[in-house]
Amino acid sequence: MPTYEGNKDEIEALEKSFINNYYVSKVLSYISNSLVIIAFVVYLTFARHRIKVGYAFLIIWTIVFILLAFVPHATEFSHSSTLLIILGTFISIFSALVAIHLVYSTIRLHIKRKIQYYEQIKIHKQKQKNGKS
Repeated sequence: MPTYEGNKDEIEALEKSFINNYYVSKVLSYISNSLVIIAFVVYLTFARHRIKVGYAFLIIWTIVFILLAFVPHATEFSHSSTLLIILGTFISIFSALVAIHLVYSTIRLHIKRKIQYYEQIKIHKQKQKNGKS
């Protein structure tokens, strides 16, 4: 915390202001993280059967959720209250689980596309074989 010169009341008022601003910024950070998560879930719900999700979508959101998992722990715990530590831990666990699921979905999508590609080749070769006979 920065040091100030002045009477004791002014210093205490500045300290309280600094602490309040710190906690407000932490709470707003957690709220924004939650809004990102909600926006992601809403998008997935609406895009479930209408839009095909590609690699870029999955990779970008995986990176976002990995970053969200570490944001609550960017500062020292000695500056945080117990409630903020608990809330940050839950956000980190949830974000890490979503990131793991996105990695799994990316791998599953890759395997599904490979199978589809090889089936296309097999069908195409079968058509060529039947056409020449």
